[in-house]
Amino acid sequence: METVTATELKRNTSDILNKVVYAGRDVLIKRHGVVVAKVVAVKRNDDIEVKGRLKKYKGAVPGLAREVKGVRKGLNKDTEKRLM
Repeated sequence: METVTATELKRNTSDILNKVVYAGRDVLIKRHGVVVAKVVAVKRNDDIEVKGRLKKYKGAVPGLAREVKGVRKGLNKDTEKRLM
């Protein structure tokens, strides 16, 4: 988990929020050396709705879950590279 100072957050808010939202990283905020906040991504309602709809098809296509996980890992790595 990344830690930044309140000053860094003020100067780089957009970059830090991109790390949280797109790379899925949580960020701790310190003020005077003490952690005062944690920034985490919020699950979007449409993501939750889609997951709910897909549950009824779980196991219908053999190997699909494994392939989806592989695609997700690849997307997460691509996103991290773009953010760095």
